[in-house]
Amino acid sequence: SPFLTGTQLALVDGRPLYFDFFNVIFWDLATVQTTDIEQIEVVRGPASTMWGANAATGVVNMVTRAPRTSQGLEFAVIGGLLSRSSEAGGTGAMGSFNIRWADAPTDKLAYRISAGAFYSDPLQRPTGMIPEVPTPIEPVVIVGGGSYEDVPYDNNGTLQPKFDLRIDQELDGEGRILYAAGVGYTEGIIQTPIGPFDAQRGTNLTYGQIAYHRGSFRAQVFANYLTGKAPSLISLDSEGNPLRIDFTNGVYDLDVGWSDLFGGRHLMSFGGNIRANTFDLSIAQGADDRIQAGAYVQDEINLGTFQLALAARADYFSNLEDINISPRVALIWTPVPGHSFKASYTQAFRAPSAVENHLELSIIGGYIPLDDFDPSIDEPFPLVVNTWGNPDLKAETHISF
Repeated sequence: SPFLTGTQLALVDGRPLYFDFFNVIFWDLATVQTTDIEQIEVVRGPASTMWGANAATGVVNMVTRAPRTSQGLEFAVIGGLLSRSSEAGGTGAMGSFNIRWADAPTDKLAYRISAGAFYSDPLQRPTGMIPEVPTPIEPVVIVGGGSYEDVPYDNNGTLQPKFDLRIDQELDGEGRILYAAGVGYTEGIIQTPIGPFDAQRGTNLTYGQIAYHRGSFRAQVFANYLTGKAPSLISLDSEGNPLRIDFTNGVYDLDVGWSDLFGGRHLMSFGGNIRANTFDLSIAQGADDRIQAGAYVQDEINLGTFQLALAARADYFSNLEDINISPRVALIWTPVPGHSFKASYTQAFRAPSAVENHLELSIIGGYIPLDDFDPSIDEPFPLVVNTWGNPDLKAETHISF
């Protein structure tokens, strides 16, 4: 579920699919097609030193193919069947179509246009009893124990159309500018820490990106604009209506980086970013905006059979009192070619989301029967549960050896 990955970053060409309003990854809203992807970079474990906040348990960066190296027309149709019981609706279907065109009309300009859609009937929901387990938020609290059949909502599928555009401009010398823009839509059930919600048609992510590369220097600006509506499938507000989340999260970022070799042994890397978030959240009306900024430095030292990496990053978040420092030390020993041993220490952090800081939620948590006390009262009394966020939350630290 995209809502349940709160400590891992996912990016497309360095632009995040991770959103600070709920600390979630919207995989559904990646606008690139699978045929557009050149490679997928995976960093396991804490990685805040280079990637910043919320890269606490890993990073997945999808790098797309340059239009000049993938010219021509491509069209793909994929289909399949879902095996389901008769109670779940019988055999279902899923499929997608993608079309892309890439061309290089001059030796300085290349572009790619792609569009597509993915559709799936609902998967079969589990049956039986929900296991009792400690909640990760408060391990002493045991949750579960109910029946999947008692969950009172119908399952449904998803439809995810998308469109993407990329233009590469070669500059005189070594420079290159990438221009990209796109929009992705999704609808269907989203599992969240506060229950399942039904993302309505029109929920979308629109983005724009400009990236400049020259030698070992890079700079980019991007804007993500996420908006959607999602009524709850099981929770009722204090007035007995389905709880509804209306959300808008704008992300605007400037990022720069540079690396160079010094003294023949020291590969130095420097970089930083400044980012502004804007929020309009129906369940966290106190969340308006957030500013964050970070800078890092890394020295990779070549000592022959040993490689030593020393790095540190400092991050400022307007919703946190302290500046967070993410250090990294790694020693790699390569006694013979093809064999190496590594020892490292890394510290990363996750910043609280806007909802964690500013949640204002009133839901009906159950009903108290009153007919035992007064037989004339047929309607049970609703038990309203009020939940608030904590604006004083500190960063969540992750350490790896």
